[in-house]
Amino acid sequence: MALLDTLRSVRDRTRAEREAESDRPQIIARWQSDVAALYDEIHGWLLDYERDGYLTVSTQEIHLREEPLGLYTLDAMLIHVDDLAVRLQPAGRYVLGATGRIDMFRQGRSARDERVLLVRQATPEGERWMLRPPAGPRTGAASGLEPLDRASFEAAFESLLS
Repeated sequence: MALLDTLRSVRDRTRAEREAESDRPQIIARWQSDVAALYDEIHGWLLDYERDGYLTVSTQEIHLREEPLGLYTLDAMLIHVDDLAVRLQPAGRYVLGATGRIDMFRQGRSARDERVLLVRQATPEGERWMLRPPAGPRTGAASGLEPLDRASFEAAFESLLS
C-alpha cells in the first residue's frame, strides 16, 4: 500500500507541475504584483520616518529560480537607517505551508535565527500576509505567526535594528 501512495503522490505532483508550467507567466505576474503591493504598504507605514530623514527606502531587482517556475525577476526592498540596512528578500512563491515567503533581515546578520519571516497564507477570507518574529535570544524558539500590520512590522523592524 505504501508504494501505491507514493505512486499517487508522484502522479499528483507531476500534474501540479504541468499545470504550473502552463500557468507560469500568470503565477509569476501575480507573485510579483503581490510582493510589490506589500512593499507599497510597508513603504506607506515608513513614509513619515522617511520624510523626517530617519531612513530611506529603495528596491533592487533580484533573480529567483524555483521549481516549477524557473528563473524570474523580482524586487528586494532595502530600508537604510544610517549605516544599517534591513533587507526584505523574497525567498519564493512555492514554500512549505504558505503561498509565498519574504525573509527580512539586517544585512550582515542573516542567520536563520535572526530573520523575520513574512509569510503569505491562504485563509477563508483570501490570502493574507503573516509575520513570524526571529527566535528569542534565550530560548532559541521561534514565536508563532501573527498578522502583519503596521504595529507588528514596526516591532519586528525595531528588533532587527537593535
